[in-house]
Amino acid sequence: MKNNSKFIERLLILIVIIVFISLGFITYQRYKNNNDDEQIINNYYNLEFLFNNGYVRLANTIDSFNNDEVSFTLNDNTLVIESEDTEKVISGLPNNNLKIYYNYLKDDCYEFAGLDSNELYYANFCISDKDSSSFERISTNVKEIYVPSAFKDSVYVTSNNIISNFIIVNTLNEIKYISYKEGVLGIYDNLEEVMPYFDYVCASDNLSICNDIMVYSTFDKHLVFNYNLDDVIKNDIGEDLIVQDFFGVFETNVNIKDLENMNFNEFNKKYEYLFTVYVLDKNNNLYTIQMNNNAISNKALVNAISVSSETVRNIEYKKDDNNVTSVVINFVNGEPIEIVESDTLDIITSTLYDRK
Repeated sequence: MKNNSKFIERLLILIVIIVFISLGFITYQRYKNNNDDEQIINNYYNLEFLFNNGYVRLANTIDSFNNDEVSFTLNDNTLVIESEDTEKVISGLPNNNLKIYYNYLKDDCYEFAGLDSNELYYANFCISDKDSSSFERISTNVKEIYVPSAFKDSVYVTSNNIISNFIIVNTLNEIKYISYKEGVLGIYDNLEEVMPYFDYVCASDNLSICNDIMVYSTFDKHLVFNYNLDDVIKNDIGEDLIVQDFFGVFETNVNIKDLENMNFNEFNKKYEYLFTVYVLDKNNNLYTIQMNNNAISNKALVNAISVSSETVRNIEYKKDDNNVTSVVINFVNGEPIEIVESDTLDIITSTLYDRK
C-alpha cells in the first residue's frame, strides 16, 4: 500500500508538471504568433521586403540619363544641366569622382543625390527656375539610394516639408527619407513613420489632381481611399475586396487637356467628373468603384459594385506609343467590355501594371 501511495503521489506530481509545461507552451505559442503578426506588419518597411517585392529599385545615376532635350554632365566638381535654351551649374560637390543619382519630380524639375563614400550631398531644382542651386551635405552615414519602382506625376513618398522621392538606406540598414528638422535638411526619420503605400491608381497620369483623387492597394492587397486609410473598401455584399489588378477611368465634361494647369480645388468646383476604378479581385470577379464630385468632396466611403456574374478571363491593355489607349476586359463567358480613350475620357493604369 505504501508503495502504491508513493506511486500515485509521483504520478500526480508528474501530471501537474506536464499541465504546467503545456500551459507554458500554449502561452509561448500565442505570444510568438502575436509577435510574428507584429513583425510581419513592421517587416513591410525593410529593404529586403520592399526591394524583393518590386516596390523600390536602385536610383539611376546621371550616366544612364537619356533625354534629347536635357543633359547632365559632371564637370570640375559641379553638375552642369543643359537644355535647348538654358545652362545651369549646381556647385557644392567635394570632388569629381562621386556617383550622382537623379530622380524626376515633375514638369522640368529634378532632384539629385551625390554619394561620396557614405557622405550624401543633395540638391533639387527646376530648369525653368532663374535661381541658382548648390549641393548641400546632409548626411555622413548613407549606404544606398533607392526610389519607388513606379510613380505618377506629383505623387511622392514624402512631401511634408520637402518634395522628394529618394529612399535612403543608411549604414545601419535603416530606411530613411529626406526632411527638415529645425530648419536643417537631413536624414532624420524612418520611412515606416509615414507608412507610404507604393501601389495605387489615381485620376490622371499628367495632372496635379492625381494626388487628390486616389485609391491605394495596401501591402495585403486591400483597397483604401487616400482620404481614409483605416477603412478598407468592401464589395456589394459587405466583404473586403482583395485586389489582383486594377485601373482607373477618368471622365469629365470638358477636354481633359484643358485641365493641365488647374489645381484640384478649382477643378472640383468648376467641372463635373466621374472617376471609376475597375478592380479584378482574387477570384477573377470584376467590380467598379465610382467617385464623382460629391463623393470626393464629402470623402465618402464608396463600396465596390459587381459588374458581372461572369468571371474574367484576362484584361488586355492596348498601347499606342507606349501609352495605354484602350482596355479590353474578356470574360470566360459573355461579351467583352472595351474602354477607349477620348478627349473627355482618360485611362490610368495602376502602379501594379506600371512596374510590369
